[in-house]
Amino acid sequence: MLRKFVIKYILPLNLRQKKFTFYMFLVFFIIFTGILLLVYQGTHLSEIFSYTGFICVFGLLLSLITDYLGEKKHQSIIYSDKIKQLQTDFGFQIENLNRGRYFGYKGVYNDYFFRIYYNWNSSKFYREFCIMLYYKQLIIGKELLDGKKLKKMTEKYKEKGHNYTINFQPAHLEIHLRYNIFTPFEEFKNKIDFALKVVKQEELKKISEKEVDLLLNSEYKLLYSPSIDTFDE
Repeated sequence: MLRKFVIKYILPLNLRQKKFTFYMFLVFFIIFTGILLLVYQGTHLSEIFSYTGFICVFGLLLSLITDYLGEKKHQSIIYSDKIKQLQTDFGFQIENLNRGRYFGYKGVYNDYFFRIYYNWNSSKFYREFCIMLYYKQLIIGKELLDGKKLKKMTEKYKEKGHNYTINFQPAHLEIHLRYNIFTPFEEFKNKIDFALKVVKQEELKKISEKEVDLLLNSEYKLLYSPSIDTFDE
């Protein structure tokens, strides 16, 4: 039952919706615990409920603090000496959107348009940089997205147990690079070159930054937006 519920209702949610759902669950659980404390005062259950409520409050506060500090690092890390090499070595530029909530790099390298940003709140259990390489939207005929081809390509290039994961989307390639203070800049170079090698092997057509910006303001917005909730309102 729980597995079916998660697959049907939780997995389809985006990151912002998942965080909101998590916070609301904690709030309702704390309220429920408070009601039970009033009902079962002076019993062993009261102690259990009080401990549980404390853990939930602590978990909620920890999650909020982690999210706050992570968003701050999302901004500051792109100005670090290591990451600023994306400017000097590749000519990428810093972009700041959504009233200072999204920071990242963007630019054209070997005729392909890239976006690179730090994601402190990925779906994984580690911090990462996401390297996005845009290409023209994959379709069959006029409407249907080529989902089978995306899955096949992802399986073809994924490497288990390494420091990255790869994911083909209908309009861009994502390489999620695990990141910590010991990650050398060479890893960024390797993954950017790897992304170029992959799209050329698969004969994916390039798309300009201007075209991407136009599509970000269209009905296809979700296909071109980075998978981080600070990018948009």
